[in-house]
Amino acid sequence: TGPCSVALSPTITLGQTVNGTLATTDCRLDDGSYADGYRIQVATTTNVQIDLTSTTFDTWLILLELLSTGVLLERGFNDDVSATNSDSRLTFAMNAGSTYYIVANSFDPNVTGPYTLTTIAVAADQGAARREATGRSVPKRGSKPSVSVLIRKLRP
Repeated sequence: TGPCSVALSPTITLGQTVNGTLATTDCRLDDGSYADGYRIQVATTTNVQIDLTSTTFDTWLILLELLSTGVLLERGFNDDVSATNSDSRLTFAMNAGSTYYIVANSFDPNVTGPYTLTTIAVAADQGAARREATGRSVPKRGSKPSVSVLIRKLRP
C-alpha cells in the first residue's frame, strides 16, 4: 500500500485537467479503497468546481482544507452527480492563501483504473457559500464509511 501523506500530493492548478490512475500502490483508505491526493491553492477567493470522472469505476470525491494548526478538515464530499451519473462533482468557495487537498477515490473497495480530475472557476451564483461545499450523494446498495473515518490515515 502506498503513502497516505498529503505532503506527498502533487499540485493541481485552477483550470487544469489531470489524467490519473487509482493503483494498488496508492494510499489505501480504511474501507479498502485506493486514493490519490492533489494539492490546490488559489490566488484570490474563488468558487471552484471539481469534477472527477471515470469510465472504469464509480468515483468518490473528497475535499479537505489544511488548517494553520496542521489539522485536515473535511470541506465536502460527493459520490454521484445524479441518479444516472456515477461521476463526482463538488463546488466550493476556496479562500486565497489556504491549502486544500482534493482526494480522488472510488466508491467501492479494491478498485483500480483511470480517472480524470478537472478544476475550473465558476461564477458566484454557481458556487457554494463559503465554508460549504455543494454536492449530492445518491443512496446506493452498500455504504461508504464516514469521511472522517476514511481520512484517518491521511496526514499533513
